[in-house]
Amino acid sequence: MIVLDTHIFVWWNQNDPKLTSYHREIIKRERPDGLGIEKDND
Repeated sequence: MIVLDTHIFVWWNQNDPKLTSYHREIIKRERPDGLGIEKDND
């Protein structure tokens, strides 16, 4: 399982260029084991 910060999740979900191809590859590789989202406490 990979746990994503909320910003990373939004960038990944919206295909935002702020998320590098390196990070996209990590998410792609880890996704079959599940995704978790860390909620910001702002």
